[in-house]
Amino acid sequence: GNSANHLSETIEDFRDFFKPDKEKTDFTLAGSINKTFKLLASQIKNREIEIIENIDDIRLRGYERELLQVLLNILNNAKDALLDKEGEKLIFICIYKEDDKLNIEIKDNAGGIEDKIKEKIFDSYFTTKEEKGGTGIGLYMSKQIIEDSIGGKLFVSNVEYTYNKVEYKGAEFTILIPFE
Repeated sequence: GNSANHLSETIEDFRDFFKPDKEKTDFTLAGSINKTFKLLASQIKNREIEIIENIDDIRLRGYERELLQVLLNILNNAKDALLDKEGEKLIFICIYKEDDKLNIEIKDNAGGIEDKIKEKIFDSYFTTKEEKGGTGIGLYMSKQIIEDSIGGKLFVSNVEYTYNKVEYKGAEFTILIPFE
């Protein structure tokens, strides 16, 4: 029935997803986020993770698929970080324009990243997921894509914030992309 259809669609999406972009296209970021969520939806729902979106409707010209790979990667890491967490599991996605830059901020409430790990998080073969079979290619590649291919910046910081009058701590990934 329907789930098999959905699966083959998802596999198609993934296949499209990892073809390199030949040329720049115009796309909206809200659309990109939706595509990313489609691929992650079942994994997020099953684990009772709440996604809070605050996304301005911004059009961008560039390599959408590359940006999608990075978003998928960061969201996937946030999801993994939340797996063992008790209580509420939150991922915030905030996208807005500031001056001539596009800001994409993705943060979780998984407690943040230890300092000694934080320094190495973008190294080429660094992974905290050996036992889960991670290759560590994720964040290193993400940084390469954002900085070399897209001409932006990607960094991470630990943040403390309040949401619905509750204080949380987590990691926040920030992507800055200059508008052409």
